[in-house]
Amino acid sequence: MAGAGPRLYRQAGYVTASAKLGYRFNDHFDAALDVDNLFDLKYIDLLGYEGYYNYWGEPRSIRLTLRAKY
Repeated sequence: MAGAGPRLYRQAGYVTASAKLGYRFNDHFDAALDVDNLFDLKYIDLLGYEGYYNYWGEPRSIRLTLRAKY
């Protein structure tokens, strides 16, 4: 059967960016703000078979961390 072989899928190159901003209040307290996928790029992290089972990359995520050391 002609054309029944596996298909080749291509995805354009992409770059994601992350950023972290931290502040130390004193020797015992600090805070940090992390942002992953800063520009909220939509991309396929893993290509599946013939368009099925594609895994999308993580959307933008933001975390605020507060830490106390004693």
